[in-house]
Amino acid sequence: KINKITRYSSIALALIQSIGICVSLNGAIVSGYQNMAWFCYIVIGVVLSAGSALAIWIGERITERGIGNGISLLIFIGIVSRLTDQKGFDLIAYVMEEMLSQDAMQVVVLGTGEERYENMFRYFDEKYPGKLAANIYYSEDLSHKIYAASDAFLMPSLFEPCGLSQLMALRYGTLPIVRETGGLKDTVEPYNEFEQTGTGFTFTNYNAHEMMNAVRYAERIFYDKKRDWNHIVDRAMAADFSWRVSAGQYQQMYDWLIG
Repeated sequence: KINKITRYSSIALALIQSIGICVSLNGAIVSGYQNMAWFCYIVIGVVLSAGSALAIWIGERITERGIGNGISLLIFIGIVSRLTDQKGFDLIAYVMEEMLSQDAMQVVVLGTGEERYENMFRYFDEKYPGKLAANIYYSEDLSHKIYAASDAFLMPSLFEPCGLSQLMALRYGTLPIVRETGGLKDTVEPYNEFEQTGTGFTFTNYNAHEMMNAVRYAERIFYDKKRDWNHIVDRAMAADFSWRVSAGQYQQMYDWLIG
């Protein structure tokens, strides 16, 4: 699954193609430079072929890891977590069948935990092999590949004092879909399509269908408003939760306290 890779590479290739075509036309018009047109067409062909080959190669490598079925235009949702109630998997279990059977999506899961959730994902992996990949173990290497390859990251926690997964997802430009609780509420700004703000998608109540509505809202923006989606990605990657920012906020508070 290489949506984000192909998005930025396609922009670069389109720019190169446009420049090449302009140069080609100028070369064809100006006397004595007709050969420039053919040269530019050759260059464009080589660049586009190389880009397509690279995309296919990356897709094949991802497929080998069991993350998906190569290059896909479906929204790709990642889950890297302990498989427990605290992480909201009872909500996921309640609507997983409905989402996989009705929605144009692919899901990859990485983690271990309660046996019932491990078996649930194994079952859906067998039932929907092209839509869900269950990796019932933990791998640091694979977790970063999932963060990087996914379009969205699902984290519907019952409670979350801090949360690191959503921070890593933001850094990778993978939009979090989270419940508004604890650190998730503090770090993920809900998308507002009217004000064009936000870094992810959220829901308030601990309810399976409310979570599903948030997922489907993310799907709608992904498919129908791709420019807006890309702007959310830009804001997510620009979010700064480093100690430099926290230290500055503490400094402001101390300055206020001492007058």
